[in-house]
Amino acid sequence: TGIDPDKDKHVIRKIEMSANPLIVTTIAGVVGTYGTQDRPTPRNSAFDYALFNQPVALACGPAVPTRREADSPLDPVGEDSPTHTLYVVDRASHLIRQIELDTFRVTTLVGSPYRAGAIEGIGSGAGTNGPSGIASSGSLEAGNHKLWIVDYFENVVRTIQ
Repeated sequence: TGIDPDKDKHVIRKIEMSANPLIVTTIAGVVGTYGTQDRPTPRNSAFDYALFNQPVALACGPAVPTRREADSPLDPVGEDSPTHTLYVVDRASHLIRQIELDTFRVTTLVGSPYRAGAIEGIGSGAGTNGPSGIASSGSLEAGNHKLWIVDYFENVVRTIQ
């Protein structure tokens, strides 16, 4: 199984390569619709979605312990469970986004929509200018997890800790 950004369709796809024929599923975004809308809560319906504008690169992050809500009587509220995170370079909107793969929650980690520039800061106060690549290194347990961002139009590689 692989996960791939589909830049021209503005979505993130899961590809099950062991199936014949291949099974391709959209896990985030709406095919052919671009934007910057986050989905701060887990997906509940077909109308509860996030939007991307040219997602071009992905990086897998370490599992993050999170508190989850009860999904059924067999799931106690507040039980700790690891959440695997996927980081997304959303190029045309100049954002770095994250997807929690167990809930498909999408949030903006860095930048403010369509504000371009190499701006030092935290969260929406920081900025990129045409981000085009991303990598993840380190671990949460060791306290040294970093994201490395290729900021294309500024000709720099930036780090997020």
